Amino acid sequence: ITVSCTHASAPGLERPIFTQTAVRPSVDRWNLGFMGCSGGLAAMRLVHHASGRGRGGLIVACELSSLHFQYTDNLDQLTANVLFADGAAAMTITPQRSAVRVVDCRCATLPEYAGQMVWFADDHGLRLDLSQDLPDTIAAHVPPVVAQFLADNGTSSEAIEHWLVHPGGPQILDSVEHSLALPTDALRLSRSVLKRYGNMSSPTIFFILREFLETRMDGSCVAMAFGPGLTVELVLLDIR
Repeated sequence: ITVSCTHASAPGLERPIFTQTAVRPSVDRWNLGFMGCSGGLAAMRLVHHASGRGRGGLIVACELSSLHFQYTDNLDQLTANVLFADGAAAMTITPQRSAVRVVDCRCATLPEYAGQMVWFADDHGLRLDLSQDLPDTIAAHVPPVVAQFLADNGTSSEAIEHWLVHPGGPQILDSVEHSLALPTDALRLSRSVLKRYGNMSSPTIFFILREFLETRMDGSCVAMAFGPGLTVELVLLDIR
C-alpha cells in the first residue's frame, strides 16, 4: 500500500518498490491518495482488515510537501509553508504473533465540518485551507468518538497507557490533550517529532510510533490522526 497526498503520477510510488526491492510484482497493490495526515493509519486499517484472512502487507508513506511551497500572503498557506515538511516511512504488518498487536482500527468522519480542512490543487500547486475553528471542532467531537471506539473494545480512556497523536500543529495537540484530559506529558513524543521533523503528513505517525517502540514501554496504546473529510483515524495497539 502506498500513501501520499503531495504528488499524483502513474505509475507512482509502487514503481521503485517493484523494480528495486524484493517485493513480488504479483502482490495486491493499493494507492491511498489525498487522505492527508490520516493516510498512514488508514493504510494500517486496510492491512488489518486483510490480516483477518491471514494476509499481511507493506505500507510505504511518502510526502514531498516542499513541491508545493507557495509565495503568498494568505495566512492559511503561510501556515502550511511553515508547518509541513518532506518525509517518508515504511511499515510491515503480518498476521504472525509479535510484541506489537493491532487490536482494532476505526475511521470516523465528520462531514458537516469538511470545509475546515481542505487540500486542493490550483494553478500554483497544492493549497491548504485550515479553519481557525478546527482545534475547537476536534476538542468537541474527538472525545465521544474515542470513547465509543474504546468501549467497543472493552476499555476506556482511563485504561489507555500511551497516546500517539499526529501533530497537525501545536493547537491540535493542545485540543486533544485537554479534551481527553490526558496527563501533561502524554503527547511528548508527538511534540518532539513535530519540533524536529515538522508535520510530514501521512508518515508522521510512523515516526512517532518508531520512537515509542524504541522506548521499550508496553501496555495499551491509541494512535490517532486527522484528515480531510473531516476524518478521525484511530488504531488501538497492545504492546507486550
